Amino acid sequence: MVDNVRRTDIADLWAEVLDKTGELWIGISGDSMLPVVHNGDSVLVRRATVSDIGQGDIVTFRRGGILITHRVIGIVRDASRTMIIEKGDRSLRPTMIDSDDVAGKVIALRRGPDTWSIKGPQESPDKFGSAGQSPVLQYLGVAYSFLLKLKHHLIGNKSLGLQGFALSVWARVAGTGTSR
Repeated sequence: MVDNVRRTDIADLWAEVLDKTGELWIGISGDSMLPVVHNGDSVLVRRATVSDIGQGDIVTFRRGGILITHRVIGIVRDASRTMIIEKGDRSLRPTMIDSDDVAGKVIALRRGPDTWSIKGPQESPDKFGSAGQSPVLQYLGVAYSFLLKLKHHLIGNKSLGLQGFALSVWARVAGTGTSR
């Protein structure tokens, strides 16, 4: 019965399909990535290694037997391993994950009939869906990079949730975001 299927079993199945096919559409549940990724959106995740991932990228990773999709805000490397600092855009505090827990990098976002390509923070996304391009997605890479520099200049490395707050303000100014 479907009711007896554990969330960890579903995450294991998704990870296995992603590993075998290289790409997988995953439904998003939650609002930690507002204003960019909404509850009910789908993201296309492409299998990736840590060398494919950079600051500002959105990744899907395993934590506690479930898949989570958040933004990379930093990468820490030492001689023995690589750790990724991740945070939901709406979250207050970042956390660290082992790079081995990363399932893949988000390369596209689907909301209703529209689908957008999502590139790294140094590139603008390309629209390959049917309706008009989202201003938030178009300028997110540039805005996020600017906000990281501004946050560092103003408050250093303190975890005050400035990026999530500023991105929410950005979305309201662009007229496409929601606030809760």
